[in-house]
Amino acid sequence: MCVGYPDQHPTQRPRLPVETIVHHERYSTESYAAGIESYNQAIREFLLTRTGENRDSDWSMEMAARLRSRKRDHLRSFLHDQGFDLK
Repeated sequence: MCVGYPDQHPTQRPRLPVETIVHHERYSTESYAAGIESYNQAIREFLLTRTGENRDSDWSMEMAARLRSRKRDHLRSFLHDQGFDLK
């Protein structure tokens, strides 16, 4: 726990719109396109401001880059060695 006052006031990072990620009673993709497009624009502006216009990217581009390569290749063999029978 920290007690005190911050010596900086950084800009808060934008968040995905609630209506894009929260579902009530049933799953719906109706607001995905508009919500993601809105978020992409907000993140692009945030990154350009935050990095001195050195990083022209958006959320979709960041996620595509992150998911392009496989992660945790060792996990299947580790779980198998721990007794989990994965199919």
